[in-house]
Amino acid sequence: MAAYIVFIAPHPHPEFTVADFALGTVYSLLYAELAAVGIVTTVRSETRTKRVSEDIKELLELAKGIEQGTRNVEEDTPEKVVQLARSIADSIREEPASGTKEIAERLTTWADEFEGEDDFIGREEQIGSDEFSELANDLCTLR
Repeated sequence: MAAYIVFIAPHPHPEFTVADFALGTVYSLLYAELAAVGIVTTVRSETRTKRVSEDIKELLELAKGIEQGTRNVEEDTPEKVVQLARSIADSIREEPASGTKEIAERLTTWADEFEGEDDFIGREEQIGSDEFSELANDLCTLR
């Protein structure tokens, strides 16, 4: 209010028409809509990032369990590993950060190879491979 009295009231101002008010309203609504879109995008991105971070943590924990031997592995662990790997790959493929699409492709390929293994030893070798080690490092940077 004080700013109006100091800066606007002392100066003559033109007459405003209904068209001026309508144009002002349209601009205000457009600005509000753009602000709302930005807020919604930020909230969704933070939610997705949190979910992906939790999935990466769970994938690495399951992989560590497989690497330690059969005593620490439940029967459905290999299926969980494949599901998590594909879920993470799908989520990071859509991220705008550079390099995530390439990581997603490598993770999908690794998940297909892991799923193709018929026995525990083959799956354990997939987890111990250099490719998975590099993927784990790349995924840790995304967390």
